[in-house]
Order: sequence, then C-alpha cells, then structure tokens
Amino acid sequence: MDIPKIKEVMSAKVFSVNTETPFIEAANILLKNNFNGVPVIDAVKRVVGILTDFDVIAKASKIHLPLFM
Repeated sequence: MDIPKIKEVMSAKVFSVNTETPFIEAANILLKNNFNGVPVIDAVKRVVGILTDFDVIAKASKIHLPLFM
C-alpha cells in the first residue's frame, strides 16, 4: 500500500484570512467551507498563524456570538 503524497490529499483552492479580517468573517469562512482551520497571513502574505474552529468556539463563548451565522 502506497502512502499518498500531500499533493494527492490537499485542497487546491486556498483560503486564508489576514490579521485585520473581522472575527465574524473568519468564522464564516470556516463554517461555510466546513474547515477546521484557516491560515492567517500578514501584509506580505507570510503565514503568521492559524485560526482553528477551537479558537472560534473559545472566543465566541467569551463575546456571546449568536449560535447561527
């Protein structure tokens, strides 16, 4: 059994958010695309972090976001 290469399992359409993206917009990207994470990029498109569904859930509970988006 051959182990697949990354190029065989990765998503070809890349989504990202930047450090200035509104929180609710980033949460919607995760929700609408059924993602559990999205890369965060800076002004020169360098990856500076990742926003995960856990981050959204943890932050949403603190700022009382609605359960639907």
